[in-house]
Amino acid sequence: MSKDPRQDEYLHSFLVDVTIGSSQVLGDVLDIIAYDEYSFQIYWSGTPVGDFTIEQSLDGTNWETLTGSTLAAGGAAGSHIFEVSSARQMRFVRLYYTRTGSTGVVNGVANKSGFRHGFSQ
Repeated sequence: MSKDPRQDEYLHSFLVDVTIGSSQVLGDVLDIIAYDEYSFQIYWSGTPVGDFTIEQSLDGTNWETLTGSTLAAGGAAGSHIFEVSSARQMRFVRLYYTRTGSTGVVNGVANKSGFRHGFSQ
């Protein structure tokens, strides 16, 4: 199967070698208004204890946790892929991590797909 020539422009590294040592880590804000779906892949090392969640916003200032998006990091290395349909028509998304114990390093990439043809901003 050949690679879509636009694939590289969809992929975005939103966390690169971020040390989980503070109480929270925020990923880059992604504007998803022109896409039908998006996904986050995260992978972490060390022994972090805390929760990863996806946050969403209409204005980029006021954030809410996406229902059902909480993933617990339970003190061991791991990875996870969040796949989300933007059916709720949110404008912005980001990954949020709340640390409750221990430390580690987290990396993450995002992919936006299903371009909404004819959409204008």
